[in-house]
Amino acid sequence: MVDIWQVGIVPEPIGNALAPQSLDKGRIVWLPPQGSFRFIADPFGLFHGDR
Repeated sequence: MVDIWQVGIVPEPIGNALAPQSLDKGRIVWLPPQGSFRFIADPFGLFHGDR
């Protein structure tokens, strides 16, 4: 069994993730594939200034 994942950045407040039906999926910025046997891990939210 193989899982294939792709990481995307969602430029929305983290609270919006609790109501995914309200997310604008067209705003997701998908990162390019990392290649065989490589991955990006440990997603997190980021505060910048008052946002």
